[in-house]
Amino acid sequence: MRDTRIRSRLRGLFQNTGILESWIRNLKIGRCIIMSKHRINRISEEVKRVVSDIIRNDLNDPRISTMCSVVSAEVTPDLRYAKVYVSVLGNNEEKQSTMKGLSSAAGFIRRELGKNIELRYSPEVIFELDNSIEHGAYINKLIKEVNEKDGGESL
Repeated sequence: MRDTRIRSRLRGLFQNTGILESWIRNLKIGRCIIMSKHRINRISEEVKRVVSDIIRNDLNDPRISTMCSVVSAEVTPDLRYAKVYVSVLGNNEEKQSTMKGLSSAAGFIRRELGKNIELRYSPEVIFELDNSIEHGAYINKLIKEVNEKDGGESL
């Protein structure tokens, strides 16, 4: 009885928008309503910080390079998955071995993440290789070469 009264009031507010229908459908299926992007961004930054600390301090895998840094992290709105972007300075062999080491330590990292961040779910950590730092260094090298050819004039 109470549900029908609430639905009828909400229908009056959200006529012809489709918002109410999708909201009711999600409630019937048992899905959670997506939380605000601001909170997800804060959680993503905290995941980035904690995973970086875990990789730097707690992992003893020799496959993981010392020149490994966490660039960013993206957490899904339901907090089930966290995609962590990692940059590795070195050759392709070091990158591949670091990614294998990180993927094998994903369970440990997930457990430690759950201990350090109090969330309802500990997100499953998925590592992705990010080449943005190397690309930036390459662009800086090209700019430096162009400046040297032009006689040292700066922009």
